[in-house]
Amino acid sequence: MNRSIADIVALKATLRAQARERRSVAYRAIGAQVAAQLSNYLPELYLPSQCVVAGYIQRGSELDPLPALTSLRNSGYRLAMPVVTAKNAPLIFRAWTPGDPATPDAQGLPAPLPSATAVVPAALFVPLVAFDGKGHRLGTGAGYYDRTLPGLRAQNEKLLAIGLAFAVQQERELPHEDTDVPLDAVITERGVHWFRERKR
Repeated sequence: MNRSIADIVALKATLRAQARERRSVAYRAIGAQVAAQLSNYLPELYLPSQCVVAGYIQRGSELDPLPALTSLRNSGYRLAMPVVTAKNAPLIFRAWTPGDPATPDAQGLPAPLPSATAVVPAALFVPLVAFDGKGHRLGTGAGYYDRTLPGLRAQNEKLLAIGLAFAVQQERELPHEDTDVPLDAVITERGVHWFRERKR
């Protein structure tokens, strides 16, 4: 059955609300435990040595990437955070290390200072509200990662876009539009779920 764009948008809004509630319950119950556990799965990503890995600064009940990012930093990887420069523009990324000061970007989200060096990540952790078995992701609805990932993949075919989530955030199937960009993998407390062939 073909759905109209309006139908897909409405269905996404309903699924987003339901998934946020499940995520909140999981975060309260096991959030710190799962965040600490994520580092155990990093070797399975086969990240290039000393490459730039972008994360995000946790908001609300999002799974906190900080323990995993700190582990990567301690292993010699360089870190970055996304920055919104304009409402409908792709994200840019600036160098960041744990403890660095942050300032609101154009969306009001915490981001590295404008003086931080602009970098291009080889891998990035992506927050999400829900995901399915094909790597489709339901985000907040702003579309920043969908506008950003195609450009990064055009520069680097081995780019890894990795969602971080609780297992309860998985849906059987998510509605998606042509502009929705699937992830390469999602890490949950159950391990790494791969959706695309790994390019080592």
